[in-house]
Amino acid sequence: MKPVIRKFYRGAKDLARETGFSPQLVSQKFHQGWSPEQIRQYAVQQGRMSKEAYEASKKAAKKEQREEPKPSKKDEKQEADPEIAAAVAAHEESKGLAAAKRRREVAQAEKIEMENAVRRGDLVPTGQIVPSLMRCHAAFRDALLAIPGELADRLAMETDPAVVRKLLDDRHRQALRHFETLRDIWEAPLANAVA
Repeated sequence: MKPVIRKFYRGAKDLARETGFSPQLVSQKFHQGWSPEQIRQYAVQQGRMSKEAYEASKKAAKKEQREEPKPSKKDEKQEADPEIAAAVAAHEESKGLAAAKRRREVAQAEKIEMENAVRRGDLVPTGQIVPSLMRCHAAFRDALLAIPGELADRLAMETDPAVVRKLLDDRHRQALRHFETLRDIWEAPLANAVA
């Protein structure tokens, strides 16, 4: 069924004549979603239409709105012919099938892209990375937390700040070197994932 706007007005020209606006402006307002009632109210606000003319057009629109639109012969034929109704339903269903096929194709393409990224080594499953990362983190944390216990007695005896700084610096660098050796733990799952 055609929109209500088209039933009351044969076009923007009729409403433009009624309101005093140009057909282009009325058409633009229709495209922006304005109803004929809103356009008439705007015309009254702008002084292009008198309030009496507005009320008269409002009554005429209500009278036309009460009338039921008669179905066209084409609509009657479609309702009467079950084959046509089935064809229309099949067409609507095919639109849904086409959209579903498109979604499936997109999902398959994304799956293939992810598989290729795994083969190239650009993407690694988190199940393979998280345990190694946790082991690296635990080892590095333990090395850092061991520093105060190892150096407490030596630092307590030292009075020279330069010597204290050197002891701390050496121990921190030793912990960082230990972290470099943990790279083997990290890279082992990566080599398994790519292979």
